[in-house]
Amino acid sequence: MVANFATGKILSGTENCQRLAMGDINPEKLAKQLQRKFPSGDFQVHMMHNAYRVQSPRELSQDEIDECRYFEPDWPRRRSGKWGSLLRFAKRKLRRDDRDSRP
Repeated sequence: MVANFATGKILSGTENCQRLAMGDINPEKLAKQLQRKFPSGDFQVHMMHNAYRVQSPRELSQDEIDECRYFEPDWPRRRSGKWGSLLRFAKRKLRRDDRDSRP
């Protein structure tokens, strides 16, 4: 059994445990999402080995997880870092928009 220090409730250990890679998860958005989905406070988040371990009554859906990301989920991910891929994505989009707006 684990105690939730924010609410003082005891979690039985039967709750779902979900692991999320913390590289592209915004912790503030994750906290707000969990508070919105579980207003009674029946959740815990632990950070371990570059991942968030979320213990809650049910697992978050993929759409709920995508809302917690720093960027939109359809943006390209490359190993050169999120800022590099963001700039490449923006440049390509500007080129496409510019090409489409020509008469």
